[in-house]
Amino acid sequence: MGGGIPRIYLNCESLQYEDKDLEIIPLNNSNAHAWGERLLKCLEKIDDEFVLMMLEDFYYEDVIKTDVIDKCIDYMLDDKTIHSFQFMPSKEVAENNQAIIADPKYPGFVKRKKFVYYRLSTGPSLWRKSELMRYTNKKDSPWDWEYFGSFRTWLSNSKIYCWCNLTDSIFTFDTEHGGAIHRGKWVGYKMKELVEKYNYPLDYGTREVEDDWIKEGSFFKFPPFYKRLKSIFRNRSKMLFEIIRGLWI
Repeated sequence: MGGGIPRIYLNCESLQYEDKDLEIIPLNNSNAHAWGERLLKCLEKIDDEFVLMMLEDFYYEDVIKTDVIDKCIDYMLDDKTIHSFQFMPSKEVAENNQAIIADPKYPGFVKRKKFVYYRLSTGPSLWRKSELMRYTNKKDSPWDWEYFGSFRTWLSNSKIYCWCNLTDSIFTFDTEHGGAIHRGKWVGYKMKELVEKYNYPLDYGTREVEDDWIKEGSFFKFPPFYKRLKSIFRNRSKMLFEIIRGLWI
């Protein structure tokens, strides 16, 4: 960063891509079975101290405030205990915005509390690479990483900050409706909106398109409690394991 064009590392299994205006480096790991393993193998090949992690299904809809990102790099160079800056507001910020006061040392950001769920975020985040690797398990899926990976941070002295301005975004993104893909299917209405906005023909491939996944009641309907007992017990056990594991990583 720092005013120049950053290198873009494309973390995928086999895809190759080139652009005459951008330095794109595909890092293929077709022999890695899980998302976490591919992420770790990718990070091992990157020499930089800091990485900006962005998942492919986050479609950004306006100019990204790179000046804020550059400032965050300076902050992390000055304070080695800062592990990450998250560039989208957390759930606790969105729910308690009137009570949130930004850190005067880092304008626009607030330090995340230690014992909260989803302390890790797959949203656009600047990471100290060594710490991102530390909190990633090779068996993680993105959802495991956000949920169970957060417990790995609870017993560390890490500092993680998130953006706390709900009206002035660093990355403009439709947070209410999620990303471009939901449960393996294209979010149809969002993709159609973006295709029309940017006049960009999108190849949907063989992936199904679903328009109404967020219709009232469809997404938030839980199965009966007795059917969830097994997964609740499994998740609580794994949660305890990951908290204890955080002592040794």
